[in-house]
Amino acid sequence: MVTRRHFVTVLCGRISSAANAYSDGKDMSGAHATSKPAKAPPATNAAFDAWKDYARELEQKLADARADLTGMRVLRDAAIHELGKVDPNNHLMIQANRQKILDEGYAKA
Repeated sequence: MVTRRHFVTVLCGRISSAANAYSDGKDMSGAHATSKPAKAPPATNAAFDAWKDYARELEQKLADARADLTGMRVLRDAAIHELGKVDPNNHLMIQANRQKILDEGYAKA
């Protein structure tokens, strides 16, 4: 099962890899640009446009993941607040207990 944290970690890793490849002069295949014969400008523009589209897609996915995370945090806070009203002595009212459950979930993922 893929968790949101794992998804965001993978997404950030791909963005970083793309940025490093671009700054190192690599094309989309990962080969170094100087090791290949010179490409015609349309191919270079096409590769650049493909990278731009890929970057936009990743940025949108990252923005969506951040929005989902914010929504989940608001929902979590509301649920904890309501639980505090209903059962103030519940073991989930203690942050360490909630963290233990989260840590166990991440260990399984």
